[in-house]
Amino acid sequence: MSGRMEQTAGEKVEGMAQLVSMVIAGQRVGLDVARVRDVLGALPMTRVPRSPQEVVGVLNLRGHIVTAIDLAARLGMPAAGARAMSVVVEHENELYAILVDQVDEVVSVATMSEEHDLGLLTSGWRELTAAIFRRTDGLLIELDVARLLKIGGAAA
Repeated sequence: MSGRMEQTAGEKVEGMAQLVSMVIAGQRVGLDVARVRDVLGALPMTRVPRSPQEVVGVLNLRGHIVTAIDLAARLGMPAAGARAMSVVVEHENELYAILVDQVDEVVSVATMSEEHDLGLLTSGWRELTAAIFRRTDGLLIELDVARLLKIGGAAA
């Protein structure tokens, strides 16, 4: 499955944020839709020797080498085997595949519903969280892409 995600100029609405909603180990998280380039199914990866545990490997995406990051490992969650999907994001002109269990949809959330008390989260989650939104179906945690990709003091 490959679906290019694009945001047109008129989509941004004042007081609303658009997030690609996904699930990792039962927790619903989101990434800013403007940062997402692709959503992919499972792809073959090449392991990188001596890489941090969060770096699963690299993959070839239309001729570009893309670093694959296991989101569960990055969040300090136990590994649960291979992840079913990848969300490709761009950061500092490089592409990264964030491995997740499931990708849902693009959701609009009212920035008024943003929770400001990040004390609800453990320190590992807190450092990677941009915002928390209260929705009728539960909390949606927006992850900060730049901080998510900063592994060992540098981008992955």
